[in-house]
Amino acid sequence: YTDQEKLRVAMAGLLGVKLDPIGHTDLAVIALLAALHVLQLCATTYVLLHRRHARIRSRSPTLLALTHLAGIVYFIGDVATHEMVHPVGVLKNCVLVIVWLRSVLGLMATYSLLTTHAAVVFFRYRRKSPQELGTWAIVAFAMLAMAANLAVGVTVSLLSKDRTVSFVPGAEVCQFHGGFKTAVVVLAWTCFMGLLVSCAAANMMAERGDGEAKELARACIVLAVAMVVHTVVFYKKPRYPASLAWRVAIVSCDQAAWFAAWWLVMGPALARCVRDKRAARRGLLGVGK
Repeated sequence: YTDQEKLRVAMAGLLGVKLDPIGHTDLAVIALLAALHVLQLCATTYVLLHRRHARIRSRSPTLLALTHLAGIVYFIGDVATHEMVHPVGVLKNCVLVIVWLRSVLGLMATYSLLTTHAAVVFFRYRRKSPQELGTWAIVAFAMLAMAANLAVGVTVSLLSKDRTVSFVPGAEVCQFHGGFKTAVVVLAWTCFMGLLVSCAAANMMAERGDGEAKELARACIVLAVAMVVHTVVFYKKPRYPASLAWRVAIVSCDQAAWFAAWWLVMGPALARCVRDKRAARRGLLGVGK
């Protein structure tokens, strides 16, 4: 451990806060998750390059690409919120890290974009294509959902930190004030319920055994499990980021759920596209012979 980290743990002890120091385990988890995001960036690039493929086009590739960007922001906010990195510079701004990076532009943005995709699927099942629904209607739906998230972020930023969340020097941790912790949880669950309703509506309109509806349902289930786990731990162990085991477990759970949701929605279409491209190449080689 660095001298800075030893000093931080000692100062936290004087303030009555027991901390597990940030060490190689935290860095290893961050490195692994960063590597997974790089691999997913390659997959997202492939999706955009082949967005005209029928299966990929039906999965709203642009929305899923934006979801990947939201996932990167969510990853940064998640590791900073759970004290897996030293809070330096802007990372000492708890409102920026917890409210903007992890919540508004990360988790809630992911929910809003997936909700928009579920809405597109819903109208497609009503025998209306996205074009008949109107491209601008889809854009307006996404912007309206994101505008609500941004309004929450701006409102919280304008409030006094004594009423929301503030940085504690020495211990270098974020401290919630009043009912702000509950407000954060309620906002996340409200945004998730919008996704859940959209997924349920799409499944109700889908024909029995439709793969796209099942993909959305499975993604919602995975995200719901992660939300429940995080909420329970958030209240049962308020200072869980101070524990190495708990912060690694929760961040791993959060990120695994996000990766699983993205791949459950786009993975089958991506695999089908790859198979079709390989089959086309084999056909061309056969003709050449």
